[in-house]
Amino acid sequence: MSFQALLLAGGQSSRMGARKELLRFTDTSPPLYLHLARVLKAAFPALEVVYISLRDPSAVSDILEASANSMQHVQLEGLVKGSGTGSGCSKDEEAIAFRASGDDGVEVRIRFLYDEDMAKTMATSTSNLQRNSVDQESKPKSKSNNIGPAAGLLAAHSAKPTATWLVVACDYPLLSTSALHYLQEQHYTIATTDSGTNASSCEPPLLTCYRNTQGYCEPLLGMWTPEALSILARNVEQGRTGPRFVIEELGSGGKGQVRLVVPRDERWLFNANTVGEWREAVGLFMEGKGEERKEFVN
Repeated sequence: MSFQALLLAGGQSSRMGARKELLRFTDTSPPLYLHLARVLKAAFPALEVVYISLRDPSAVSDILEASANSMQHVQLEGLVKGSGTGSGCSKDEEAIAFRASGDDGVEVRIRFLYDEDMAKTMATSTSNLQRNSVDQESKPKSKSNNIGPAAGLLAAHSAKPTATWLVVACDYPLLSTSALHYLQEQHYTIATTDSGTNASSCEPPLLTCYRNTQGYCEPLLGMWTPEALSILARNVEQGRTGPRFVIEELGSGGKGQVRLVVPRDERWLFNANTVGEWREAVGLFMEGKGEERKEFVN
C-alpha cells in the first residue's frame, strides 16, 4: 500500500460520557473501533495493519475485552517489536498486536499507538523552545500535555516518518467503504486547471480531507502526507495544536497544497459526539437496507 491507516481513539469523549470507540450499534455488534477498522480493511484489502491511537496503554484492556465480548474471532498475537516514541514502547521493547475477524471472513490486524507518549514528547520540545527563545513573552506556553488529536497524528508520524496516513477519527460511525475510496481517489487524482491542462504539480497535495456542505473542514478524515505532519509537529511546538491550523497554512499558499473534498453522501461525515447524536447515528445505521446497509457494514 502507498499509505498506512490510522484510527484515532484517544479522545476523552467528555460530551458522550463514554468512550466512543467502545460503543455498539446493537448488543451483538462489534465495538465501533473494530467496526471502523473492518471498514478500512474491507475498503483496502492490501492494508497489512490498521493502527489505532489510544490515550495510553491502560486503555488496551478495555479494547481487548470489548472485542472478545462482541462475538468476534480474536487472536492475540502477543508482543511485537516497538518502533520508538508513540508506539507505547522503545525500539528494544514490545507492544501488543492482535487480529480480529468477523463471520464474513474480513480479518484485520491491529496495532496500538499511544497519545500519552507523544504528548509528553511535544510538551518537552515546547518547553525547550520557550526556554531557548530570546523573546519568551512572545512564545505560547503549553499549560498541559493535552494536545488533542494532534498526539495521535504525531504518534503515527513518529512510528512511520515517511508514510502518508489515511486518518479516520471514531467520530464518524456511518463511514463507508465508498467514502474511503472516494477520499483516496481525490487525493491521488492529478489536479487540472480551468482550461483542462495539468496543474503545475503532478504530485498529490500535502493534505486532502473532506469538507461538508456548510464549508466545515474535517481534518480528522483525510490523507496526511509526511510534509503535512511535519508542519503539524512544528505548529504544536509553537502552541498551535489544532490540525485545522495546517489546513489554513497550506491553503494560504495557493499552490494546491491542500485539497478539500465535498462528499457525495453527507452521511459519511455524520459526527457523533453526544448521546443524542449517537442515538441518531444508530437509527440511521439500522434504517439502511440492502446494498446501502451492506456498504456500512462492509
